[in-house]
Amino acid sequence: KTILSHKHSRVTIALAGIVAGVKGIHLIEQIANAHYANRIEIDIFGYIQSPELRQKVESIPGVTLIANPTDFEFQTLLRETDILLNYRMQYNGETSLTVIEAMRHGVVTIVRDIGWYSELPDNAVVKVKNQSDAIHEARLLIENDERRMDLSRAAIDYVREYYTHRQYAVAIS
Repeated sequence: KTILSHKHSRVTIALAGIVAGVKGIHLIEQIANAHYANRIEIDIFGYIQSPELRQKVESIPGVTLIANPTDFEFQTLLRETDILLNYRMQYNGETSLTVIEAMRHGVVTIVRDIGWYSELPDNAVVKVKNQSDAIHEARLLIENDERRMDLSRAAIDYVREYYTHRQYAVAIS
């Protein structure tokens, strides 16, 4: 469903991976309640252990929660995403396989400009300094198919150059 595969009328925004409060769920709430919410679909999918967090996510209007999908389901949902919101409220030096896999599919990703995320190319992800910028950039991306297409192509090119499966196999051998 990414913009490179075909045009569609609604933009899918997702939060994916390990579903935790530190990953910007309240930002998804703000987007779900925005004036442009009728132009988007919002999916949250991945591993969720906390019953309280699950209940909170399920209470957000217009959000579809897919808890604990199989690897195949996860990749399928990721491929069908247009914009991935991966804004970490707290950062402890980690990287994100979900971001790399999203980029592999040409999904436009919004990240907090910190640590490893800062090292990603500016033309392949949208880097933001704060939560307000994340919401603002999401709205701009929803409205701009051409920008999403450019970012999508750059993300695919970046992953093809630096994150191939072969490179991974060589690195662990």
